[in-house]
Amino acid sequence: MRLIYLDVACRCALIVVFAVSAFTKSYGSESFARFVRSVRDMGVLPERVAARPVALAVVSAEVAIPLLLVVPSAATGSAGFVLAAGLLLGFTVAIVLSVRRGNQTPCRCFGHSTVPLGVRHVWRNGALILVAASGAVAAMTGAGTTEPGVTAVAVVAGLVVGGLVTVFDDLAELVSPSAPRRKETLR
Repeated sequence: MRLIYLDVACRCALIVVFAVSAFTKSYGSESFARFVRSVRDMGVLPERVAARPVALAVVSAEVAIPLLLVVPSAATGSAGFVLAAGLLLGFTVAIVLSVRRGNQTPCRCFGHSTVPLGVRHVWRNGALILVAASGAVAAMTGAGTTEPGVTAVAVVAGLVVGGLVTVFDDLAELVSPSAPRRKETLR
């Protein structure tokens, strides 16, 4: 497989993930207010740091990532992938710290979920970091001509993966037992 198709699939997946994430956090004042509260309630920011500017910076980065990835160039693609990996790494560290402190803050990753942040979100972000890293490598090495059919398959695969990530909590709730949620811990 030529790496250009991996580049295309990774771009499409992350475009969906970050576009949906940014939109669902900012489509109305109440959505953004819920996100600001969740940033504050995670308990990982020093008290002197206001949650609103941090939340605004997160949403701004989430808007920038799809804009960088949609441009078909190695430079902007690589920048988008690196920004995505860095943001995801920051999210992952914040989730681990929050869960280790016993916080039950809901995941507002895609705006609507009431599921508390937990180990599954760390795994999800780890997988997305792998997508971003793979995309960055592919963007730097995968230039060349493409076949329309294979490109279409890569686009669809990326869109499906991105779409599944955006409904990750909903899917996890469908397959998890209906017993009361236990508090997750990270050691």
